[in-house]
Amino acid sequence: MGLGRISYSRVGLFVSLLTYGCQQLPEVEYVTEHAEIGTYFDAPLCAGSIARVDESIARYALLLDAVSSQKVRIYWGADGVMESCDVAGLHDTLAGCHIIGKNETFADSGSLEHELVHAVGDRIGGMDSFFEEGLAEALSGGIGPAPDFERRPSSFVGLSTADFIDTPGSRSTSRHFVQFLIDERGMEPLNELRPLALRGTTRDQVLEAFHAVYDTPIEALEDAWVERAPLSYEQLGDLALPEDQWRGDELTIQRTLDCDDVSTMGPLDGVTIPEDFAEQEGMYQRITFDVADEDSYNLDLQGSGARARVREEECWIAADDAPNELELGADVPVETNMGACRFSATLWVEGTTTTAVTLTIRRIEKAG
Repeated sequence: MGLGRISYSRVGLFVSLLTYGCQQLPEVEYVTEHAEIGTYFDAPLCAGSIARVDESIARYALLLDAVSSQKVRIYWGADGVMESCDVAGLHDTLAGCHIIGKNETFADSGSLEHELVHAVGDRIGGMDSFFEEGLAEALSGGIGPAPDFERRPSSFVGLSTADFIDTPGSRSTSRHFVQFLIDERGMEPLNELRPLALRGTTRDQVLEAFHAVYDTPIEALEDAWVERAPLSYEQLGDLALPEDQWRGDELTIQRTLDCDDVSTMGPLDGVTIPEDFAEQEGMYQRITFDVADEDSYNLDLQGSGARARVREEECWIAADDAPNELELGADVPVETNMGACRFSATLWVEGTTTTAVTLTIRRIEKAG
């Protein structure tokens, strides 16, 4: 096995088939330290995706002061998630849902981190929707439009789940205000608030509990939020620091996509292939690299069946005529202008055959 492997067990047909309402639920296929996972797709989960689930559950448990030996039960996949959440009496437009009090989490790959926050918090109990959704977005790195600051956060407190989802501005305001609370006071007050503001608690009770925990009425912190909060909380999520170094005018990035190694994620999903949200068999790795000088560059991808998506993330000197995102295929070099920026690159292949992939970025020498 060696370094870079993850320990988990894959459960076979002896696990009983579950049903939710009239719908059959997937069998549990993967059991890890912190999770039990069943999938709606046939493609295997790669070791990196399994490891990330365990790491996320452990991290959220510490942040939410909800450490437990209970494993989170996850039903993973775009196919069936909508139906599962709708059968559970939740909104039929959600990309995922956690069933409060049942330790059942339904999510596609894009919503999984958000739903894991709900699942871990539910070890204590689901909060009032405003704070519950704000925490899930803030801790999972959710990025969305800034609120207009005209409607007070307290006006969303006490709404039912369905009303909260359907109310314009609810999600952007909850995300932004909860992030402000975390930046100002940390996680401790929110963790103290949770058991005092569980689902079903009246609006007045939630606001009284908020006042007691923060030692100030919510209106005072709303005023501070309007006055001091940034327009947007920019987050780079799990964007890692670059590992590869330039040698003169050339940067060579070499990776091996191996589904059994924790460096490799899979299957492919709507995050990797935005035009197709259904998970399908494949593997990918995400890397970052820096370009120090705005200039013209040649990008060359090598590897059997390899594809890449290169995206501009943060710039020191942006190039006006440079594309924000670029797709590459194997053995098809592309010339493009690039700013002095940090870039992310998703390297991927269909299938699970171990594949060596090389991405080379070379500054184009100017004539004369």
